[in-house]
Amino acid sequence: MPLLLDAECEEHDAAQSGSEQHAGWSGGETLLSLLVSLTLPLYIPMLLLFFAWGLVTPILPLFAASLGAGTAAVGVVSASRAVGSLLATLPSGLVVQRGGVRSATLVGTVTYFLACGWGGAASGVVSLAASRCLAGAGYSLYSLAQQTFVRQVVPAHFRGRVLASVGGAYRIGGLLAPLCGGILAQCIGFRAVFALQAAVSGLAVPFIALRMRQQQQVSPAPSEASGDAPLPQQDAHLPLVAFLRANWRPVGAAWAATVLMSVVRSVRDLLIPLAAAAAGFSRANTGYVTAASYAGDTLLFPLGGWIMDTCGCWAAGALSCSVMALGMLLLATPASTGPHAGAVLYTAALVTGVGNGLSSGIVMALASSMAPGDGRAGPIIASYNFVAALGGVLGPVLVGGLAQAHGLRAGAAFATVTAALGGGWWGLALPRPSPRKGLPSDEDEELALLPRDAERQTS
Repeated sequence: MPLLLDAECEEHDAAQSGSEQHAGWSGGETLLSLLVSLTLPLYIPMLLLFFAWGLVTPILPLFAASLGAGTAAVGVVSASRAVGSLLATLPSGLVVQRGGVRSATLVGTVTYFLACGWGGAASGVVSLAASRCLAGAGYSLYSLAQQTFVRQVVPAHFRGRVLASVGGAYRIGGLLAPLCGGILAQCIGFRAVFALQAAVSGLAVPFIALRMRQQQQVSPAPSEASGDAPLPQQDAHLPLVAFLRANWRPVGAAWAATVLMSVVRSVRDLLIPLAAAAAGFSRANTGYVTAASYAGDTLLFPLGGWIMDTCGCWAAGALSCSVMALGMLLLATPASTGPHAGAVLYTAALVTGVGNGLSSGIVMALASSMAPGDGRAGPIIASYNFVAALGGVLGPVLVGGLAQAHGLRAGAAFATVTAALGGGWWGLALPRPSPRKGLPSDEDEELALLPRDAERQTS
């Protein structure tokens, strides 16, 4: 069904300080019809921003080095975007809660556009890092608004695949953009890549301004609309801090899983370009290796969504981290700089891409399933984005420091251990759902995430 805004939506937003009014979603509609209805308001703008982000992925470490940054400083620059996300995530939750999804989406996109232009004009390492911080802040606000939208409108039994498709849009952009970015840097220069990034992200601004005005948000399944959450304490009147305190055990386990996943993902984006440069690859070839990693992502994201909806987030996370550990292990071997370095690097890129694709949208799916369906969803989802950004900061900084002091293979070895630890945590620390027939309901989600003693109490 099309998503067209009714005449009362704007007035309701102003009266309710960003609380959204929904028309009913017909449970008889198929996953395909839901995905089609989300194409204009969700997938196309995200694809544009993901493409813009991926343009600088293969050249950012090289550009920072050309401005005089050492290996450790390159790691700091690579982490700067995550620093911006980290600082902006919790305030973004309040902006979404009070200002509404549509306003937050537009402000976040404009901020990201301005940051891209600043990055292209940067004359030093500090200026480049600051521009990446601003880009992270803008993207954090945009992403949180879209996650809140999905939490509000998508039924639980489709949410894993819908969010995996969001991750798939990210991976499609990441597949094509590094190729363009690497070739453009090779032919024209680094700054031309940032100019293209600003232009692409700028395309999303008028699109969002127009399309979000035509958007009618669709209500979730009836049980979600009542404010159910997959946690022991679901009182709709429970304040946010008290809500988190009452559910600290499952929330803490999910936060830790999110940090570990984010560390491994962020390290991949640092290690592969640096390993390619250490092996003597040109800028264009570095882009090809990075694109190979995203090709693995793109092929596997539908399977990742199916695993999340069928088996649970724990299964997808455990499998993803375990596969990425194998890819990182290849980068930690002497063969990554030997005579067959090209084959080793492409293999490592594909394996880590496959692993990451299996967890497509997993942090968004986990956060959405742990958040209630009322006005507290924005801040609670923001808390997961916060710890994800924390992992994105820690990973490149730690690996960059290790690479500076002990060589690139030491950083890759650290990443391998972290990925293996992440696989164990996702597989063992997060409670597993009990087998059920038919499509999972919100109650199924609750029992899937509750500790066993809490599950027995609810049954």
